[in-house]
Amino acid sequence: MDNLEMPVQRLFAGNWSHLFGPGRAETSCRVVIDAANVELVAAQALDGLKWVDLSAPERADLADSLFDANTVSEAPEEFNLVAIDVLPDWAASTEPGMAVGALDNEYAFDCTLTAAIRVKAKTREQADAILRDVLNAADCNGGVWPNGVPVLFEASLNDSKPVLSEVNGVPVNEAGVSVS
Repeated sequence: MDNLEMPVQRLFAGNWSHLFGPGRAETSCRVVIDAANVELVAAQALDGLKWVDLSAPERADLADSLFDANTVSEAPEEFNLVAIDVLPDWAASTEPGMAVGALDNEYAFDCTLTAAIRVKAKTREQADAILRDVLNAADCNGGVWPNGVPVLFEASLNDSKPVLSEVNGVPVNEAGVSVS
């Protein structure tokens, strides 16, 4: 019986954090690589709430990080890249000379978010139960640190409509925060 050779998976996609130069903050990027040919197929950076194409020097810098500094092409899964057979919609339009249009309702929802949720409870069991209820109800406490200053908030989903209830411990109606 002949040995069957499986085709080598070539394309991988995922998120990558990268420093594009000294003094700059780490930037969230989404990438597609061709591991077999050690090539960056497509890449975009998160700029505020939208994805933007990289300039040629930024692409080269990102490719150096992926393939030279981190050897991602040797084991993409170890870097949390996922094997794909078809280019994602956003990557299909990043060919040179083609404009990338924002997709309807596309925001930063495909980036990874690590969050710490604090609950007030007297026992570990009670805390676990509260945490499960919070997660099941799609409620959350969160924090962001713009310019190094923490801003804590509480939010929930009621009938699929986001509701912001508190900012830095102050109810929204007293904090002067505009909620739309």
